Amino acid sequence: MELGPHVIVGMLVRPDNPDIVYITTWGDGGYMSNNGGATWIRMKIPSIYQGYISIYKLDPNIMCIGTTQGAYKSTDSGNNWKHYLPEADIISIAIHPSNPDIMYVNFSRLGIFKTTDGGNSWKSTYSNITNRRIYAIAIHPDKPDTLIAGVDCPDFFTDIPAFGTYKSINGGLSWNESGPDSIVNKGNPTTVAFAVDWLDHDMIYSVVPGRGVFVSQDFGDNWWKVQNSGLDIRQFNTLVMDPNDNLTLYMGAEYVSELDNDKGIFKTTDGGANWRRFNQGLTDKRIKCLAMSSDSMLYAGTASGVFRIAKDSNQWERAGLDGQEVKALITSPREPSIVYAGTWGGGVYKSTDYGKIWVRKNSGLKNWNIYGLDIAKKNPDILYVGTEGGVFLSVDGSESWQDISEGLPPINTRIGPIVIDQQRPHIVYAATDYGVYCYEGNQLPAAVKSKGKLADNWSSIKNVDMPNVSESKPMKSMLYPNYPNPFNPETWIPYQIDKGTDCSIHIYDASGRIVRVLNIGYKPAGFYTSQDKAIYWDGKNELGEVVASGIYFYTIKAGEFVDTKKMIIVR
Repeated sequence: MELGPHVIVGMLVRPDNPDIVYITTWGDGGYMSNNGGATWIRMKIPSIYQGYISIYKLDPNIMCIGTTQGAYKSTDSGNNWKHYLPEADIISIAIHPSNPDIMYVNFSRLGIFKTTDGGNSWKSTYSNITNRRIYAIAIHPDKPDTLIAGVDCPDFFTDIPAFGTYKSINGGLSWNESGPDSIVNKGNPTTVAFAVDWLDHDMIYSVVPGRGVFVSQDFGDNWWKVQNSGLDIRQFNTLVMDPNDNLTLYMGAEYVSELDNDKGIFKTTDGGANWRRFNQGLTDKRIKCLAMSSDSMLYAGTASGVFRIAKDSNQWERAGLDGQEVKALITSPREPSIVYAGTWGGGVYKSTDYGKIWVRKNSGLKNWNIYGLDIAKKNPDILYVGTEGGVFLSVDGSESWQDISEGLPPINTRIGPIVIDQQRPHIVYAATDYGVYCYEGNQLPAAVKSKGKLADNWSSIKNVDMPNVSESKPMKSMLYPNYPNPFNPETWIPYQIDKGTDCSIHIYDASGRIVRVLNIGYKPAGFYTSQDKAIYWDGKNELGEVVASGIYFYTIKAGEFVDTKKMIIVR
């Protein structure tokens, strides 16, 4: 048969025969072609909503597919399939490269599960971090097992109301809310950037969008809000401290509104008490990142290239990479004229003359969408880069890159920022959309000397679990997006309420007509975000009839709290 218009979700070419192609679709199942796509045969998998495909390269007859109704595995090139985890909605799936009995699946909103016996039994390997997007990581310079993480908030389908800042004192093995009951964590904020004071290593600044700047003098045990005078906007995303003046800091804002004044860079010279705009000559105020050299040359990565400004100057100037979206910048601790830029789509660039000339440095770099860069201060030839598809290491000043992603969970996700343990540069922490991960390679000095490939990989990963604080009371009532969405035939609606009250969900069609009322009754204050506590809707109206495909709206009524969101049914 010929394959007409479809929503293609996954595609895979058999490695030993390029004429054999597999595809999965959203709504019409999966297909296989034996003649390079000229004709197609429907695969024998009941679920019509299919996603990622994975194949065992040592024996391409073995393959697996993730669907909205579980995982399917074939050992005969897709002719016959065995069904696993029938109740699971699988986002992604992968087979171990050397053992087909080991598979990983990513459950939507439930995290990563692993089987070592071909799918007969499964174990959750990454609990309590489902959808915990990590925006920032900082390491204590004197106590490298002490870390701070900035976390997105909150989780939809776990019993963990996220706070914005967490601290670990054991290298990420366990975490606690940073500064319990402190103002930095009130109202479920999101912490996006840190700056550690180079003079007083116990002092750390944090940036909370919508709230401003906070400071701690005990590396996160207690926080207070700085004065923030002059910060008439609060949606900042990056923070850097002058390496020669610990009272001077700069913050960058990417985007708030169409008003030009609501973007750009702010500067303080008194530790955050007073701020002023610092945009003279900055023609692109969509700030992605900031970096500062050891001689106080300040760089700004923007949506259209790099800008720079010298110490004691008040005028920005362009510094190359025009038209490139610059997501990460890092300077060499020994040679202030050397600066590296990570770009979106163009990979890594290096300049040895303060940004006048840039040279692309992508040898061995398999993914050119860059999220994070870091450099080892004791040996600046050592760099790590986090990309959209993995982590890469250079031991020769970016001349070549080694892929050290093997062993990472099978997720195509944002990896960055990247933070090196400066006392032990063979240890690096990566912020991802699914938590914090730690890489412990071999001793890098020997590797640098031999220029050899590192032996270790992310199999020694320490997945960082955030604490379960389900006993906490919500600061405010909230309605979250339903899951799954789009859905067929059922969905769950998570919410939280800050005080006990009667609750109900009213479901309307696109014309505003009532479709269903779900009366929940009295609920005490708490988080109703896990699948066993969220509100369930079976996709039927008040008469028990299955409703048609289309756009619907759901409104929660919980005392004085009322909120509405949209959902989509795809039959």
